[in-house]
Amino acid sequence: MENPKPKTPTGGRFFLFAKVSLIGFLVLVLLIPTLMIRGLIHEREGRQAEARQEVAQGWGGWQQLSGPILIIPYQYEVVEKQSQGPDKIVTQTDYAYFLPENLHIEGGYQSKVLHRGIFNVPVYTGKLQISGTFKRPDFSQLEIPESRVLWHEAYISVGLSDLKGVRNNVLLQWNGQEFPMGPEHKRGSLYAAAIQSHLPDIETWPAPEPRSFQMGLELAGSQSAQFLPLGKETQVSLQSDWPHPSFTGHTLPTQRKITPEGFQAFWKIPQTGRNLPQQWKGNEITERYLAGTAFGPDFILPIDTYQFSERSVKYASLFILLTFVAFFLFEILGRLRIHPIQYLLVGVAMTLFYLLLLSLSEHLSFGLAYIVAAFGTIALITAYISQVLKKRRWALLMAGIFSALYGYLYTLLRAEDFALLMGSLGLFLILAVIMFLTRKINWYEIGGPRAAASLEASPSV
Repeated sequence: MENPKPKTPTGGRFFLFAKVSLIGFLVLVLLIPTLMIRGLIHEREGRQAEARQEVAQGWGGWQQLSGPILIIPYQYEVVEKQSQGPDKIVTQTDYAYFLPENLHIEGGYQSKVLHRGIFNVPVYTGKLQISGTFKRPDFSQLEIPESRVLWHEAYISVGLSDLKGVRNNVLLQWNGQEFPMGPEHKRGSLYAAAIQSHLPDIETWPAPEPRSFQMGLELAGSQSAQFLPLGKETQVSLQSDWPHPSFTGHTLPTQRKITPEGFQAFWKIPQTGRNLPQQWKGNEITERYLAGTAFGPDFILPIDTYQFSERSVKYASLFILLTFVAFFLFEILGRLRIHPIQYLLVGVAMTLFYLLLLSLSEHLSFGLAYIVAAFGTIALITAYISQVLKKRRWALLMAGIFSALYGYLYTLLRAEDFALLMGSLGLFLILAVIMFLTRKINWYEIGGPRAAASLEASPSV
């Protein structure tokens, strides 16, 4: 009778597969609190947006200056078909719109930061001088007989996003005369919110002579100050004490200067650079179309802590996986045994880093919050590992690895333009190090009887 062959220990045969599978499962489990933290970041971003909205309701929201535009109504006749009897001729009214020949805007903005709870909201107060000229409207280009034009109902309109931000009584100086401008909403206005003024003597306007206009406007707002290039040639010159502008919109400034004391910017936009006709009638050009040509500075905070937190938490799964791989290599190279619960506790500590970072960054600068959160996490894990591995040099080595990982993450967050390049090079380097350290390991032997025997003989931690 043949003797049965000795069975290979099950623990040795499936050690490698089971350990790798368990590490992958723990990484997936830790995705749950990571996703919860990402949800919390979005919730705090929503709270910040609500705080900005509350401040804007009392101070003034983002401002878009749209104008001035000369608006003149005219009449035309349409034929209405009648079911019985002759057709009926009906007179209707529409509006023609004329843009200035040149538009010059000069302004200075005084900024400050208001607080709503723990949230900061940048606001500004601007003093603007708006000037330019109009030429006499030529209705023949619009195929409108001048006999149909209602000259006595002509008016000037300046659109504003938020009228409660107006801080002065605006006077329009038109060809040497002064006319008050108010929030009266006249028919034909392109804008839901605007200040307007009636022009009584426009019918006697001599054709060759341009009419000049000028107005002073004190305007309070938040987040953004936008303008429209409505002149055949538009020039906008701005200066402010806000040191963190972001120039956005259809056109960037031709000249700019940004210092810690503030910024200066200048725009010069010719007619060919704005894609707008000089005059039109009816609804050929809409407010939405005009808004697409807006440009100007945004008053932003230098560091958006929630954006940085959102970007950092995206690396959470990768960092946890790299830490678990380091633990696994300690098991293989140091002939140690680390319990899955110990893997899990270290993973939870790494996950809490992102929660600490989020909460601290709401009260400290992001850089300082990152240092405090990273130092606390590294100290906690190092102290725990020193007791788990029972070897001080292993614990110090892990502390060095964690310090390198968190330093690498901070570099990625700061180097936004080169984040992809640095991330790919970093992962390549990490893979190269792992391959170098494990180049002499016989992975078949790890799952065999000798590996099982050595693991059974080694102390469990």
